[in-house]
Amino acid sequence: MKDKEKNPEENHKLIDKFVEDTCNYDEATTVIQWFNDPSYRMILFQTLRKLWYRDIEKEKKQEAGVNLAPTLDKIHHRINIDRESEVFSLQKRTRIYRIFLRVAVVLILPLLVTSILFVHEKINIVTNDGLYTELSVAPGSKLRTVLPDGTVVWLNSGSTLKYPQSFSCKNRQAILTGEAYFDVKPDRLHPFLIKTEGLDLNVIGTSFNVMAYPDEKNISVTLEEGRISVENPGSGKNISRLCFLEPKEQIVFQKETGTAGISNVNTDQFTSWKDGRLIFRNNTLDFIFNRLERWYNTEIEIVGVGNLPQVPYTLTIEDETIIQVLEYLSVASGLSYEVIPSKKQENGRISTTKYVISDKTF
Repeated sequence: MKDKEKNPEENHKLIDKFVEDTCNYDEATTVIQWFNDPSYRMILFQTLRKLWYRDIEKEKKQEAGVNLAPTLDKIHHRINIDRESEVFSLQKRTRIYRIFLRVAVVLILPLLVTSILFVHEKINIVTNDGLYTELSVAPGSKLRTVLPDGTVVWLNSGSTLKYPQSFSCKNRQAILTGEAYFDVKPDRLHPFLIKTEGLDLNVIGTSFNVMAYPDEKNISVTLEEGRISVENPGSGKNISRLCFLEPKEQIVFQKETGTAGISNVNTDQFTSWKDGRLIFRNNTLDFIFNRLERWYNTEIEIVGVGNLPQVPYTLTIEDETIIQVLEYLSVASGLSYEVIPSKKQENGRISTTKYVISDKTF
């Protein structure tokens, strides 16, 4: 495609026009082709990131009292993408891609353009407790949303947040599966209850991160501001308080044993993902690879290595591709990696790209 040879600034302007719905037929066709061409991922990533921070600056300069969050929340709540349909007219595809871009720029920090943002809202989920709304974020994506009470929530890759449709300022509760950062609107008369697989969190007005993926052995809660009552729901009505968490503290709850430990931490390491950065400080390779799989929506397989080196590593990931990260780790650890590209499977779906890690001497 000739457009690839254009000045990068011209490419940025074209994508900007696409987001603003001001480009013509040929320009729209070009941008859509970019989404289907892996070689354009970096261009898309850089432009979406630039637009994201531009909009943040605009938001900071807005006059007090002007709040666009409810409007943006309505946009995200109305997105329902049918991933199974593969045939669209150019007009329909253009409209859908514009929605993707606007949501990526406004609602998430576009760390990855390798997987187009997929946000699915399932309503009318009937449970024994009534009607629920469920927000699900696809692997490799992130989502920022505002709940009816004004609480802001960032959902990380592969996470789900479920809350009753009766949710209000007086009835604040939600169920989390995965990872989320909460900035809870203060209300001493009506605490916010967040339920996970093994812990209940009772909060009034706080900012904190919760990691509670089903396939993880532990649940961790990291508090930035405020105070949290961490409770073990037990069985039936037997609820026991484990602790009151204070700022800069983290509790790690082991699901299998039911034990927990509290420590003082640098919270940035556990909350920076919502700002588009992964920070590792003295972490082992198995921990790092686990996070990279979700961050890049890929699969990392370890072969030919009896045990990964337990040497701690420190790094910060922001704009780097997974190849750049693996190159760094390869030099630092003595391991090598092989890329197995994604391919179309018998069921018609496309597999994720796999990275096989092995010892260089293997």
